[in-house]
Amino acid sequence: GVAMIGAGFLWQVGAVMLAYGLLGLLLVVTYTGWLTRRPWLCLLAPGVGFGILMVAGAYQALTGMLSLTALVLSLVPALLVSALLLINQLPDIEPDRRVGRDHLAIRLGARRAARLAAALMLAAFAVIPLAWLVGALPAGTWLMWLSAPAAVWLARGLWYLPSAVERGDLAPLLPLMGLKVVVLLGSLILLNAGLFLAG
Repeated sequence: GVAMIGAGFLWQVGAVMLAYGLLGLLLVVTYTGWLTRRPWLCLLAPGVGFGILMVAGAYQALTGMLSLTALVLSLVPALLVSALLLINQLPDIEPDRRVGRDHLAIRLGARRAARLAAALMLAAFAVIPLAWLVGALPAGTWLMWLSAPAAVWLARGLWYLPSAVERGDLAPLLPLMGLKVVVLLGSLILLNAGLFLAG
């Protein structure tokens, strides 16, 4: 079924769709055994897959072309997903270290990695006004900013994690992990609603 859909897009749009598929397949195949041992690639790979490849690829599959708007929009889930991955790696620092993984949560430690995750998340929100100012996004995308208070609250919690987290005390982190999922899903729902309203 999936292969047939892919073949249909390949037939209608052209060989560029094969590039999306092969790059996505490469990310999946190399993630566990190779990418998780390269800190920056491990951070960026999920964002590239769930953000840039999915958003830009879907847009090009449906329209037959790629636009600046689609590329800019793909940065929002890319940054949010990479932040989510980094937060989710924090409780697994020691187990991951023991099995030979080498991601940024291991390299930076829990508190510094949490601050990087906070910065990535806020950068996703910064995409909207910056892209709107240069005419790359419609005004409706500002609807995503309705979730900004929750994002700022989450970023503050991540930025000021207590030092006990470095010693394996996950209690301060767990509610933030749940809130991060809510912020990601809520902000993307609002972003899509804003695009729909903008026509």
